[in-house]
Amino acid sequence: MGSERVVPTLLEGQAAPDFIPIKENGINYRVCLGESYSTGIFLDQRPQRAWLRSVCNEDTRVLNCFAHAGAFSVAAATAGASTVSLDLERRWLDRIGPQLEDNGISDWEGRHDMIYGDCFDWLARLRRRGEHYDVSVFDYACGHTRPAVHERRAEEEEVERPHRHRRARLARRPAGQGRGVAGDDDERKHAEAGAVRGHGQEGPGRRGPGRQEQAGEGLSDADGLP
Repeated sequence: MGSERVVPTLLEGQAAPDFIPIKENGINYRVCLGESYSTGIFLDQRPQRAWLRSVCNEDTRVLNCFAHAGAFSVAAATAGASTVSLDLERRWLDRIGPQLEDNGISDWEGRHDMIYGDCFDWLARLRRRGEHYDVSVFDYACGHTRPAVHERRAEEEEVERPHRHRRARLARRPAGQGRGVAGDDDERKHAEAGAVRGHGQEGPGRRGPGRQEQAGEGLSDADGLP
């Protein structure tokens, strides 16, 4: 199948609306059905979004990598933080602004930036610029961020190999001495992320089959990473 985008097909009945409003911990989000197999929000990240909101205030700067529809950015923004959201798909970034407005943040331009492009490239650019963030989110678990996610196992291994060291280096990117949230959905990567998880103070994450998260201090200066 390669990296071709797979789109659901309506077999019968009425098509879903462009979005369905939901509320999580008092925050308004938009769930998208029918456009793709992703809804725009991942329920197992609910504790991480709550944690992020709890550590943010008007002075907090948040970097949200692989932002998808920006659920982490919206959570941070409702606590007053400024955000930068990076993603490879404009169609998802375009959904962040309306969700901010759904939460009463109408003057979001200037405090909430959406950047379209490769997250790894932009991390390097931000580092060269000397940008620093109080909290950095790396939710690499969003399937749309992984090339050819539905390919056969052998092909997937070839696709994943060059990204493994990149994922480890995320921990040393522009967050300075800030906090971080890291996520991945492949149980094969638990071991490689151990150096990141083991460094710093853990917050409310969960570790289970096929998924790993951490919220805590010191993700930016993890020892022993390439």
